[in-house]
Amino acid sequence: MHVQIPTRGSIIIYFDNNKTPTHAGIVKLFDSHSNSWIIESKWGMLKLFEHKTWAVPASYGNFIQYYGAIPLIKGENYFKEFCQGITKK
Repeated sequence: MHVQIPTRGSIIIYFDNNKTPTHAGIVKLFDSHSNSWIIESKWGMLKLFEHKTWAVPASYGNFIQYYGAIPLIKGENYFKEFCQGITKK
């Protein structure tokens, strides 16, 4: 679910100019000194990095969106609907 204001645990997706997703990470915390979220993400074959929102390679793009988790009951309902669709085939 798209959210305007992220919270700890939100997912951040980076997009290129064509609005193609290029990278993703998890919001860890807000750094009030730099006025930036701290993101944890894996860069290719390298290790996990903790970095500020825009401290990423330029190739990751210049547009971001945050996503939050859906409520558990909603996820369970989606899963049940999915399973029912499979058993009907």
